[in-house]
Formats: sequence, structure tokens, C-alpha cells
Amino acid sequence: MLGQRTAPLETVPRRWVQTVWGYPEIHTRQKWSALWPYLNTLPHDRIRLLDAGCGTGRWSLELAARRPKWSVVGLDLDQKALREAESAKRRLGLDNVSFVHSDFRNFQSTAGFDVVLSVSSVHYLVAAGEAEKLFEQFSRWLAPGGRLMILAPRRAEATLFMPGLPRPEYQGLSSAGELAALCDRAGFRIERLVGAIGKLGVLAKQLNLATTGWRRSWTIAAYPFQWLISSLDRQNQSAGERRMLMWVLIARLGSHVDVASSVE
Repeated sequence: MLGQRTAPLETVPRRWVQTVWGYPEIHTRQKWSALWPYLNTLPHDRIRLLDAGCGTGRWSLELAARRPKWSVVGLDLDQKALREAESAKRRLGLDNVSFVHSDFRNFQSTAGFDVVLSVSSVHYLVAAGEAEKLFEQFSRWLAPGGRLMILAPRRAEATLFMPGLPRPEYQGLSSAGELAALCDRAGFRIERLVGAIGKLGVLAKQLNLATTGWRRSWTIAAYPFQWLISSLDRQNQSAGERRMLMWVLIARLGSHVDVASSVE
């Protein structure tokens, strides 16, 4: 789980708990569970990965620690977050990760990446009407045959929210057909385009938002139920379930997109 390899950054007793359990936050655990199975299939050496929209470096640092032969670059526009990431890197003694201050539109790389990873960040530019430019930029960052791995929220109408509970506040990403068209125009072949976080996972997330601001003891008491239904959601997701919260997009820089065989 995300956070296990960066546990030395924490103080005792959280360090001990995080080493075994990872980050406890429901939202963080859901994202990791959605993407890690795909990241875990990549070779353990000679991978150059760009974490686009890395924030404080949670994913960059975790991946660098888990895969010491990878070269990881974290990219973000938030200087404060990057200072925190740099500090964490030094404390962990990692030499295979670096951080770059830039926005997506201006960043250039002299050597292509094998993987571009973007976790809950691309939808901001999609909502701003820059989706086509963004995917073209992804293709420029990647080496031939490189993979794009994206986790991003779907549109609200594609998600089954529980009435009366707070909803996550963000703009949803395009439909499957629109994503396929974006990939096609940018030269990507979709390998996987699947939904992630179903009804129970959405309920867990909404309950987690609802308990924010409660007394600490009440929040802790509510956590096991949120964790349980989120875990059940991961185990019971059906390929035919359409109303999910997030998209997982895995695409390779290469040939024409075959939408019918790729979308689940």
C-alpha cells in the first residue's frame, strides 16, 4: 500500500502502523488499489517514469523506494509541495528520484520516458478545454512504445452518489469515446480503459467526507466501516458495472486505437 516505503518519514507510533498498513486515508488507498496492479506489472529495472502532477511526491517517493533501479521524475507547479518532496527525498536517502518545477504545458524532456503516470491531475486541464494539447504533450514526453497511465475522475452523471451525503468536488474527465478519440489523435493505442471505485467505494468516500470535522474519537470509530465497504467494493467490482467514480486509462504510444476491444 502507498506509504509503506515512506514510513521512516513519520514519527513513532505512526511509523510502525504505516510500515504495515500504509496511508490510512480512504481516498489515497482507493487510488493506489486502482493503479498499483498495473504499475506492478512493469519491469523492475531500466524504467524511466514521469509522475505528472506529483504534488508532495507521495507516489514518486514510494515508487522510487520500491523500484531502486527505476529513474523517477516528479513534475508539479506547486513550489511549496515540491520543497516538501525534496526534503522527504533527502530524509529517505533516495538517489533515483528528482523533482521539477513546471506546468504540463511548458515541460520538455531531452530523453523520452518509458512511463508517464498522472494520478488525479489531468482533469483540471481537460476541464479548461486543453485536453487535446495535453494528450499531445503526453506523446512528446514518451519514448516510442512508452505507456501512459492515468487515474482521473469520471463525470458526475457516470457515478452513483448517495443522496444526502457530500460529494467530491472536481470536474470529471471525458467519456470513453472522447478519451479514445484523444488517444487516437495523439498516437496512442489503448490497452485498458476501465472504471474504478464502484457504488460501495463511492459510499465509503462520501462517508469519509461526511465525517470530516467530527470529533476525533467519532472519526476513528467510523473508519473501520468505511474501510470495509471500500474493500468489498474492490473485491466485487463487475466488468459490467458502468457507474464508477474514476477512469483508469493505460495506453501505449503506437498504433490506432481499437475502442471496442479496449473499453470495459
